[in-house]
Amino acid sequence: MASAADPGSSAPRERIVEIRAAFAREDFDGAIALAERLAASAPLSPASRIWLGRALGQKALHASLLTRIGWGKKCKKAFEEAVALDPDDLDARFELMRYLVVAPGIAGGDRDRARSEAAEIARRSPGRGRVAEGTLGEGEKDFRAAEAAFRKAAETDGADPTAANALGGFLLRQKRPAEALAFWKTRVAADPTDLLARYGFARAAVASGTGLKEAAEGMRAYLAVPPLPEAPSWADARWRLAQVLEKLGKKAEALRELEEALRLVPGHSGAKKDLERLRKA
Repeated sequence: MASAADPGSSAPRERIVEIRAAFAREDFDGAIALAERLAASAPLSPASRIWLGRALGQKALHASLLTRIGWGKKCKKAFEEAVALDPDDLDARFELMRYLVVAPGIAGGDRDRARSEAAEIARRSPGRGRVAEGTLGEGEKDFRAAEAAFRKAAETDGADPTAANALGGFLLRQKRPAEALAFWKTRVAADPTDLLARYGFARAAVASGTGLKEAAEGMRAYLAVPPLPEAPSWADARWRLAQVLEKLGKKAEALRELEEALRLVPGHSGAKKDLERLRKA
């Protein structure tokens, strides 16, 4: 079974890096092709189907209205195949549950089935079950219940980055960057070597406009250690660092970081857009 922290553990690292680079370029057809090759090379690996489902899901999100439903159904099928390959794979069940929550009924969304999947996750891992509970609540617009579940997960399952990322991401989506920053600051203070917490802190710092010097330090620390395949890439980190530096008024340094991000991942969508904008400023 893949671990909660690294759902790509049974898939080749370099393939995952390539797929995530395609995501960063917004080359979703390329991501699908790479994920299909990964699935063909590892037909019994749930992780390979998870990555295929993610690629198909990104395609569905960015496709035309006429084709979105078809792509969505393919995404759902890939996640269902991942669960069938290993019913105890938490990542496979979580991705399927999330699809069932966000997709419309015509594309296979099913809130009742999503609750069943959440119960299966909780039966195998109470911590992940709390994250699933929060995801269900957010999907149903019950934001108070969602926050309570995410907070409980982060408080009781501090070693699992999934729980921390769930709460940090939720607070940003709720337009509460100061609270997100405070949450990540606590995580960093508790463990300065937690590089994912430092990345989360930088995202919140950019959104809130505060804590920028600490965010820059954190991103430089992040860039000193090769990231895991599932974690934000060095190109992502350079892009975030550039955003921090821009907020600090260091335009020339920000431009250099964006150029380096694009050297690492040519076509990186976020870095490319910010570079074009900054050059015109």
